[in-house]
Amino acid sequence: MAPKTLLEVLETQLNVDVDTMDPSVAKSLPFKPHDMTSNQFIVLERMQLEENRALVEQAARECAANGWEAVVDRISAQLCAANIENITGRVLLQTSAFHAYDTQKVVDHARRYAFELERAGIPKERFCIKIPVCPGAINAAPILLQEGIRTLGTSLFSVAQAIAASQAGCLYISPYYNEINAHADRTIWPQSDDPALLHTSSARMMHIRAIYQQLAAQTGKEQPLIKAASFLSAEEAMAFGEMQVHSATLPAGVLAVLSQTPAVASPSARIPGVPKLLESNASYFDERALPERLAAVSKTDPLTPGWDGVLASTEIDYLANGGEALGRAIEEDPATKQRLADALKLFQDVELRMKALVEEAMSKQERDRSHVSTRLDSRHRLKNLIARLGRSPTFLSRPNSMSSVPKLLVAGLGNLPYPNTRHSLGQLVIDQLAWRTGIRLSSDREGFSGAGTVMLGGESVALTLFKSKYLMNVSGPSIAACARKNGLPPTSVVILSDSTDHDRCTLKYRLGGSANGHNGVKSLISALGTNQFHRIRLGVGKESLMEMSDYVMGRLSSYEKRFWTEEGLDLVSAAIEQVALKMKE
Repeated sequence: MAPKTLLEVLETQLNVDVDTMDPSVAKSLPFKPHDMTSNQFIVLERMQLEENRALVEQAARECAANGWEAVVDRISAQLCAANIENITGRVLLQTSAFHAYDTQKVVDHARRYAFELERAGIPKERFCIKIPVCPGAINAAPILLQEGIRTLGTSLFSVAQAIAASQAGCLYISPYYNEINAHADRTIWPQSDDPALLHTSSARMMHIRAIYQQLAAQTGKEQPLIKAASFLSAEEAMAFGEMQVHSATLPAGVLAVLSQTPAVASPSARIPGVPKLLESNASYFDERALPERLAAVSKTDPLTPGWDGVLASTEIDYLANGGEALGRAIEEDPATKQRLADALKLFQDVELRMKALVEEAMSKQERDRSHVSTRLDSRHRLKNLIARLGRSPTFLSRPNSMSSVPKLLVAGLGNLPYPNTRHSLGQLVIDQLAWRTGIRLSSDREGFSGAGTVMLGGESVALTLFKSKYLMNVSGPSIAACARKNGLPPTSVVILSDSTDHDRCTLKYRLGGSANGHNGVKSLISALGTNQFHRIRLGVGKESLMEMSDYVMGRLSSYEKRFWTEEGLDLVSAAIEQVALKMKE
């Protein structure tokens, strides 16, 4: 059946995505859209609605201990979950614009998103994280790819940025057709009835596709899929059907116009369409040229006066030295430099509005909440813990001499993106052990590790400390890899993990046994192929009025943090010493 509307025509030429988190928009279309994209502005729009007040309040209640950003992350994931059944592909969330030039902070934010999305029931193959293509941020993409987290390069305006996204292994890129400020100031919008020919950004869109065809031919590798963004009219959307990109993510207003407009009402729609290829990346290996009427446009660049006709070089490593070459390319391209800065500034402003909204919700809850504070008797607890271990606490120090000593790998379970939470208590203790012993933790692909021979009480131990970069539930393989790297059998592995089965600020040791519902321990049992390793379970207690997942992701109290960096650390040291003594028997 022939398409009746422009929207149906466009869907035959590219994948139509929705650039909104309103579930009713996707449901209103005559077909299921492919992906659902979002950004901070779109999330804020949904947060401000009365219908989502309960969602905001619940997230504030559950995540307040981890700060306003954690609240927004939880809300964002829940909004994605409300849309996942309305699309066939992925939901997309965008990392903080405040971290755009900091690789590690972008990685951390993407990991937090991944945690929240998976918690909401959305697997990795159904989500993608948007990161700005600028020095620092884009360097996060290869790290995330190793963890199975796919990325989209956003705030993209140039060929150099597109090449950088390719080198970083992005799944998608979203070149902005209109600069971000044009959405509010229509005087700078290059409006046209035939934007494929006349829009000032059309040439760069064609250049990006051409450079990806070139890279595909040179390398034989898949290139990022072009998901065009920042549309202000239905005519602009139709232009991309001609330009043969993979997909276009469209706001509700543009989708509405397309769905109500007959199929012959656009210059691009009257051109015989180029049907999309079933293999999404195949278009880069397809030799079909752009429609003849666009050939002249593809040889210009209205955004670069006096352009010499030479595209950015594919021989430059735009990721090296933290994206140094990418930074130069952006600096030398006034249009990209200004548009990127404007986009980041807008998203930063929106994030501050999010912060104010969330903090108001948290303040209200704080005013309404009655506090019942209880103090723990640290001396009494320490006495009980020492009695359970059957010895006095010991302090860590360097040995005076080296000899044949027991070798142990001590690994702390936790989630790196969520430090100082109950679930990451094992990693907090690892950091404190490293500080006490002077063992320096250095980063590698799997995690942070360091080694040294130390005195635990009166016992010398060759100690390797480790904390995984992977989320708790999948950290087992990285710990097992560290053990193998150091030539240690499972019986030389000691795990520090939080335990809701034991009271706060208590410690319990055992060898072997089941995971008892702890997914981090379960992952390690699977990775080692045995449960015969040592476990030091660090008590965090439980709260009957809270969901367990929310409780363990809550922050440690100031008392708990002090305990595990002082008396509790002494007890962990004593427990490790007992393991070392057992190995010598």
